[in-house]
Amino acid sequence: MTSCLRKRNEERMTKNVEEMVNNLKKAAEEVKDEVVEVEVVKKVEVVKEEDLKIAEKEKIEEKIQVNVEVEKAFTEEQQVIEDEKKIESLAEEKNEILEIASDAGDKVLNKTKYCENGSWSSLAQRGEEAVEPCVG
Repeated sequence: MTSCLRKRNEERMTKNVEEMVNNLKKAAEEVKDEVVEVEVVKKVEVVKEEDLKIAEKEKIEEKIQVNVEVEKAFTEEQQVIEDEKKIESLAEEKNEILEIASDAGDKVLNKTKYCENGSWSSLAQRGEEAVEPCVG
């Protein structure tokens, strides 16, 4: 009888050990799956952080490029305004010069008419040379 009890005990113990081994294998697989899942989650988080950093960097670069383009456009606009001012200034100077030249031309014409009508014609009639020529 003792041998029967021993045999039964051994069978139970073997069965319990096998169950424990199976339970440990299942637990190890679950832990392994959780570790793999945690690693995957960590990798996904790292990738997301890298993507966010890249996206932020691209946004910053885009803002810098936009700022450069705006600054360039502003500089070009300022250049156009300065050029327009220079053109207006040159046009005013031209008008002033033309006005002065016109006035001077009128004076020269008046003196020439005076010379033609007055001094020169009387000298020419007399056949004499002018002591002082009529300077206009």
